[in-house]
Amino acid sequence: ADVDCQLNEWGLWGACSATCGEGVRTRLREITAEAQGEGTPCTAFMLRDDENCNNQECEADVDCQLNEWGLWGACSATCGEGVRTRLREITAEAQGEGTPCTAFMLRDDENCNNQECEADVDCQL
Repeated sequence: ADVDCQLNEWGLWGACSATCGEGVRTRLREITAEAQGEGTPCTAFMLRDDENCNNQECEADVDCQLNEWGLWGACSATCGEGVRTRLREITAEAQGEGTPCTAFMLRDDENCNNQECEADVDCQL
């Protein structure tokens, strides 16, 4: 007898490939019995189903957002070659193709107390 390809039910939809723009999601199913005789044969396109998803427009590109710099910390030396540091924090991550946040954006160093140190003088008795 002629029997068409037999397939099980579609599985659940997979995750969408994008959160906005042009996403695609996929679901799969499997062959439970190959065709017999002159029945419709099983083909790969019968096993996979794709559909568009999350097609809403993406938000505009927005660069990394940072708060204002904090106060400068204490200098690391009283003379010679000192360094002081100030910090800031991320207030919002970049969106779309905006400039991403990186660690070097969060720290600022500058030289301080660069005057020469006085020469060591032995105690005079």
